[in-house]
Amino acid sequence: MNKFILFLLAFTPTLFPQIDSFFDHISTDSLISSVKELTGKEPVLVNGKVDNIKTRYYLTTYNRLATQFISEKMERTGLITAIHHFHGEQHGSGVEFTDIAFSNGDQFPLFLCTDWGEIFIAVDFQSAIISLTASALPDINRLDWIKTSSDSKIFAAGKNGYFIKSSDNGLTWSKINTGLNNLTDFLLVENKLILIDKTGKIWSSIDEGESWTEISFISEAELLTGTYAGNNLILIGGKDLQTGNGIIYKSEDLGLTWNKVNYSFETQITSIFAYNDSYIWITGDSNYIHYTHSGLDNLITTTYSDNDST
Repeated sequence: MNKFILFLLAFTPTLFPQIDSFFDHISTDSLISSVKELTGKEPVLVNGKVDNIKTRYYLTTYNRLATQFISEKMERTGLITAIHHFHGEQHGSGVEFTDIAFSNGDQFPLFLCTDWGEIFIAVDFQSAIISLTASALPDINRLDWIKTSSDSKIFAAGKNGYFIKSSDNGLTWSKINTGLNNLTDFLLVENKLILIDKTGKIWSSIDEGESWTEISFISEAELLTGTYAGNNLILIGGKDLQTGNGIIYKSEDLGLTWNKVNYSFETQITSIFAYNDSYIWITGDSNYIHYTHSGLDNLITTTYSDNDST
């Protein structure tokens, strides 16, 4: 069973003069740059010196032995090391899952992304959750949304504009910095990828994320969430910048044109879920739940009993 390891190397010079001399000649800037490239994390500094570096690896029998061997060698030269195990199935060590997606939409394996910028996989509900990337990909600070296609492709994006993709069900990955920021949702729409941001802009890619084009700008709205309902229908919601009320726009031609949904939402829209273009649920910053079983022209509003619910 594959698990993970959190390998903490506490670089604390001792009374050994050769060790002190070695650390005096290390370029802190170079070390920080190297470690950040390898692990996605900044080293911890104390009084301007590198105090410790954290990185993660697969925890297999051989990796455990290798880690212990390296640790012992470092301790013999006067350095202090500490090893802490991170078990993926316990969702520990400060890692937060940010999104989840089944392969082909409704079957295992299950893929998860994290705020560390890592992708995990679960082959069933009983097995351990293991990493596909064996730590964050270099420069990928976070991932917030993950989508899968029927042809074994996986796409993931982060709020800060980082984007990764795999064409072989997660075996290999490529990364792209889209140059976008303030992103609030990521949609897979037929053969298109769509990103939305808080400023009201909607971006589209037809080449699997290699390039992005602004396809629409809804200047009066702060966009917060979106969903693809099928049958060419895309829904995007947020709040009206003038009134603060909720607002939803729909596109019935895969994002080419957009129209405002004529319905009164008292608070901003924060989540939209569509089973198809008939069954749709909408929630926001209130205890209101808006839903329909027969399309957007027949929305119904109900309330949840807890008035403080969001």
